[in-house]
Amino acid sequence: GGWLTGMISLLLSANRRVSVVAWGEFLQAITDSQKGLPKLKFLELSDTHAHRAGAGGRLAAVLRSGKLPSLQSLYPEHSVLKHRLCLVNVQEELGLIAEDVRRVRLPPRLESVCYSFPFPRGLRNGDLNLDALISAIAESERGLPSCVTGLRLWGGRVGEEALASLAASRGVFSEGKLSNLKELDLSACEIDDKKLKRLAEVFTAHGCPKLTHLNLSRNRISIDGFSAFLDILRPGCLPNLFSLVLFQQEQEEGHLQRRELDLDASEALKDRARSEKKIPNWTNIDPFA
Repeated sequence: GGWLTGMISLLLSANRRVSVVAWGEFLQAITDSQKGLPKLKFLELSDTHAHRAGAGGRLAAVLRSGKLPSLQSLYPEHSVLKHRLCLVNVQEELGLIAEDVRRVRLPPRLESVCYSFPFPRGLRNGDLNLDALISAIAESERGLPSCVTGLRLWGGRVGEEALASLAASRGVFSEGKLSNLKELDLSACEIDDKKLKRLAEVFTAHGCPKLTHLNLSRNRISIDGFSAFLDILRPGCLPNLFSLVLFQQEQEEGHLQRRELDLDASEALKDRARSEKKIPNWTNIDPFA
């Protein structure tokens, strides 16, 4: 038992002197306990090193363990997998989170969590394969769990086949498989014009009514490729997207596109996206800069 089993709220913020090891042991103890914390609704971990323990899988393990069945609020939302690890650990954790999506293993009342996959130091963009997660969303009847409001996947690799599978998948709910997603970061994910078309198909098929931030910077997207993206988008599928970032696109030979070559064309595309109601609330300035 223990007195913690009846706890409803744990406010542990600003404990900066508590080490990464101690946080890991605390989180592991919850996972290993017989009863867990069955009544806990609020877990506050801001301004601590707990996210570093979470990067080792401890925080994600707690969420999938079933030991926090009443959890409603985890703060900060991006605590999970924020610290950099070696590629093997991050790829392994990505696979576990894909299973969380496929088998719906997160606390049923959890309101919001953002998975921020850290790109390991010393490795190249694209070494982290994101297809397992994309495929899990496609294979799940419910799609991305409603509590997952953010995916920061920068520096990974997204495959065209995985995106096509997600676009073609159908779920049990009419609102689609990405209905609660608010932030999607696919920067430096080796997205070219072909993959961008597939992403447009995903948005058209499932819609992202709550998406406000989409980061596609540092990929290989051309002006023509983005025009084709708009051709495919269904009006109304991205009604609240206001920040769409496309700066520092690479050309085929790996050089960054120069700002002055793209300014007029990008402004024209932005006007078109709004006038055709493809991205009616797009407001950030100079997206290709």
